[in-house]
Amino acid sequence: MKDKISMILFLCVFFLKCTWGTSVDHQNKFSNITEIKIINRTTNKFVKRDTTLTKHDDLEKIVGQLKQMKGVPNVNGKKNFGFFELVLSYSDQKSDTFEVVYTAYDGVIIFDENKNLSYKNDELEDLMLQYLK
Repeated sequence: MKDKISMILFLCVFFLKCTWGTSVDHQNKFSNITEIKIINRTTNKFVKRDTTLTKHDDLEKIVGQLKQMKGVPNVNGKKNFGFFELVLSYSDQKSDTFEVVYTAYDGVIIFDENKNLSYKNDELEDLMLQYLK
């Protein structure tokens, strides 16, 4: 009985640590962004092909939505309608790339190319489109 309780507690702590680790990683990861480039890789000709954001307020809006991303299991991104590329440049000259993909089956999915993880946040896609108008 004691072993079962210990195992359940261990699993709970492990799960919470994994969940908190992802959240904290997002909080710290986006703290020193100096530029965000949005590149339209869809067939949508009604919006600009790309834009670069450098104003603090614009960066904060995008970062706010990036922090709201929710992890999802891997999804089928092979059948899609194109994507937007979101390139984050940091003050230390490093960069991260996210792809906001219009999938055929799962709606808009955000892929973190660096970590090979998938996220959802439809509000990020809406915000990006505002900057491409």
